[in-house]
Amino acid sequence: MSGAALGLVVLATVTSRFLDRHFAEFMSAKILALATFALATYVAHGRAVGEVSAIFQIDASALPHATTAASAMVIATWIYLAAVLPILIDSAVLMLYYYGKSEGGNAMIAFAILISSVLWAGLLNFQAMPAHARKSNLYQIALEMDFNKRSHCSGLPADSEGVVFLGPDQRRATVAPRLVEIKRSSRTIFKQVQVPENFDIVNCP
Repeated sequence: MSGAALGLVVLATVTSRFLDRHFAEFMSAKILALATFALATYVAHGRAVGEVSAIFQIDASALPHATTAASAMVIATWIYLAAVLPILIDSAVLMLYYYGKSEGGNAMIAFAILISSVLWAGLLNFQAMPAHARKSNLYQIALEMDFNKRSHCSGLPADSEGVVFLGPDQRRATVAPRLVEIKRSSRTIFKQVQVPENFDIVNCP
């Protein structure tokens, strides 16, 4: 995980310097980039809302952290296709080119970018892109950050993982049943868990 985070920092730094070098004098390019990012964020949020609502069968606005995480995963998937893979391929080619030219310094820089790209690509492949992994990860994020572990609701199972209140009056809530772990893997920061197909609704007097 730390290696993938380092890879993200390296990629962000390289991209930032490239943009500063080539587009600093072109305000229209900056405006276009911001508009594109805003549009991508809007579309990603729309997809995330649908994905979270499908998992929990409630309005995604009740699960803001899970929805934000889903948006980030959607954007990360697009970045993987649009930037990470091209950077990975280009850095591999440049590393071989500079190595053949006996330019050790440039070859090492290209190698560092290549390793960072591989780590970042691996993180996305195992965390954000497979549907089952993303669903499991979003469920765990919601349990930790959106579900309330303490409530006054009646009829809660003793082993429930928490509730999310429905509506501003908080008189009803959806219940997360006991967490069932399927397996752990060193390839993911989350364990793989069973995502319930249905969630019970309880009254909260």
